[in-house]
Amino acid sequence: MPKIVDYDLMREQIIDQAMVVFGQKGYHYTSLSDVASQCGMARTSLYQYFKNKDEIFAEVVKKVLDDIEDECRPILNQSDLTSVDKIKTIFGHFVTQYQDEKYKIRILLDIRVIMKMKKQNRLNGIADRIESFRQLFLPLLNEGMQKKEIKDVDAESMSSTLYNLLESLWSKVSFYKDSNFQLYLRSLHILIDGLKA
Repeated sequence: MPKIVDYDLMREQIIDQAMVVFGQKGYHYTSLSDVASQCGMARTSLYQYFKNKDEIFAEVVKKVLDDIEDECRPILNQSDLTSVDKIKTIFGHFVTQYQDEKYKIRILLDIRVIMKMKKQNRLNGIADRIESFRQLFLPLLNEGMQKKEIKDVDAESMSSTLYNLLESLWSKVSFYKDSNFQLYLRSLHILIDGLKA
């Protein structure tokens, strides 16, 4: 009797394993054979679940974004923190959490390069999802200005600036092994404190 496989569960397992491979090798250096090997299956078996490498990578990016948004949601909803403190807490979270999960950050950095190369149309429309994620700080800035916790700033450009600082932090966490991340984070906190009204 043939083994019954839960299709959705197997897709999730492939995505989880592919996340590690893409995070270690990068999108351009990862092959379907690499993903299959990590999953302990034949490359041709992957085609039962995904059309190609781009589809797997798109699902990996969505999963990484879902994970990060799930991790940030409790911070965003924490009513005892000011908007500035929430922003600082999000930066701190990325320093502590992602020193152990660098592969997630490398995937986000990789997708940035892919989007710059104008190849995002190959990745099943995740460009909109990435752009939405890039607005992570916008609601916090608007909330902070309404509550008079944050100076009156152009929320769109400041949100973009904060996201660029976050990407800079990701690069540091991802590629520099012996850096004093806490020192770097304290410097970022000084900059972020400049938003206070």
